Amino acid sequence: MSDVDDLQRRISDKDAKIAVVGLGYVGIPVAVSFAAAGFDVVGVDQKRERVDVLNAGRLPLATNEPGLEPLLTAARSAGRFRATTDELALRDRDVAIIAVDTPVADHRPDTRQLAGACRVVAQHVMRPAVVVVESTVAPRTMRELVAPIFGEGVFLVHCPERVRPGRLVRNLRGMARLVGVADPQVGVLGTELYRNIVQADLVVSDWETAEVIKTAENAARDVQIALANQLAIISDHAGVDVRKVREQINRLWAAEPLILEPGAGVGGHCLPKDPWLLVSGLPADASRALVEGARALNESMPAHASAIVARALGDAGVVARGARVAVLGLTYEANSDDERNAPGPRVAAELERSGMTVVRHDPFVTKDDVVAALRGADAVVVVVPHARYREADWDALGAAMRHRVFVDCRRAFEADALRGIGFKYRALGVAALR
Repeated sequence: MSDVDDLQRRISDKDAKIAVVGLGYVGIPVAVSFAAAGFDVVGVDQKRERVDVLNAGRLPLATNEPGLEPLLTAARSAGRFRATTDELALRDRDVAIIAVDTPVADHRPDTRQLAGACRVVAQHVMRPAVVVVESTVAPRTMRELVAPIFGEGVFLVHCPERVRPGRLVRNLRGMARLVGVADPQVGVLGTELYRNIVQADLVVSDWETAEVIKTAENAARDVQIALANQLAIISDHAGVDVRKVREQINRLWAAEPLILEPGAGVGGHCLPKDPWLLVSGLPADASRALVEGARALNESMPAHASAIVARALGDAGVVARGARVAVLGLTYEANSDDERNAPGPRVAAELERSGMTVVRHDPFVTKDDVVAALRGADAVVVVVPHARYREADWDALGAAMRHRVFVDCRRAFEADALRGIGFKYRALGVAALR
């Protein structure tokens, strides 16, 4: 029996022992999902606090991850999952899944964490073994960085994650996955493994195709957002409503809307990073104009939001310099406590550069009373429309403010209702600079 056949049999019989290296937003749901499927799983992470929290049956992640904590509880109760900082736990593993961060620095891939994790796994994992890289990587990383670290006796698979905070379990189970391999035979191992936790298609490709597809997915989204934000800027200066523009353009592509909703910036872990990974391997004379332009435009949106606030204050008879402004929403999406690359803090920084005094608030971050943040404020800027903000009594909140100026960066509030209780309302993309 060949090594591939033996590993396939062990995976099929659930006798294969699995290690997951990196216990974050990707590694935790992967680890506990395999444990729930009947595998013996050990999670390895350098952060002792994270390991201790998991071994106590709690999640060191966002507060709202439907279905994940029950999976963790069941996995621990069955004795199929434990977390550790000890690299020696890799020594009896047939499968190692690497799910560490792959950031960018100065728009270039920072592969130190990935290379370090690969070296640890290469040193300790049994041979033959299956090693899966779930981390999102730049094209040719598997071939030029990962493969040379491992050498012989390891079957390498690139199965890039496709999950978002707030829906980790749903995405893991329900979204099609890429199984990138150098040898089609190894694709059998990847699909045999992942069909235990993925209820959607498993598409086998070569390493480079999988790398390009994953990074291009987020680059495409970034470009779409940039187009929406560009139209919002144009609408604010031209004196039109971006939603009317969006509605009519999208009528032409009703099955797949082309224009997304604009906002004050792009946050999260993947979208600000993956476009740079996508183009990082291009030669110096190759154009990166589309990706670079989209990134630059999306990064400019906090400054555009700051200009809208200054105009709104001026229209209310308030001098912008020295004004007190409350910025609401410091996470990157509504009803989440995930602060990674969130636009709210950048909007606040732009306002401060303009000479305003800024108070920051977020029910998932600052934990304090929103009334305290609004007390004496000349304007409120909602960057992330958490449900607590949308459901709040704004007449009562407005009573705490010195001036009722409201800037809505996501168009999430009823303009007429706010104007009816005395607010000067402005929204991004609605002739805000006319």
